[in-house]
Amino acid sequence: MAEHYVVQAVGKLLEISEEMESENLSTATETLFKPGPNGWVTPLVQTLSEMSTTAEQRQSCAALEKSLFQMCNAAESKNIEGMRTAYSSIYSSLYNWAAKTELEGTVHKMLI
Repeated sequence: MAEHYVVQAVGKLLEISEEMESENLSTATETLFKPGPNGWVTPLVQTLSEMSTTAEQRQSCAALEKSLFQMCNAAESKNIEGMRTAYSSIYSSLYNWAAKTELEGTVHKMLI
């Protein structure tokens, strides 16, 4: 179940990437990055944290959390450049987190 959730989160990030490229943020994207009961940031970080078995994964998870909240702030202020910078860090953190896990192939294929 957790694996499915991670794949869904990567899919959402890819959709957001397309919106950033067109510089046309939808209300849905802005809402995704609002922390709270309807957001997915906290559940994603919690899921990855629970699935982390190595120090490297825990470090990637912490970096991911920081970058996701940077993305939240940038989305709230409609700062496309800030979102792009945060997205790059999110991408790297997810890629690194998935290394040497059963999700490595799936996550890496989606991100490349």
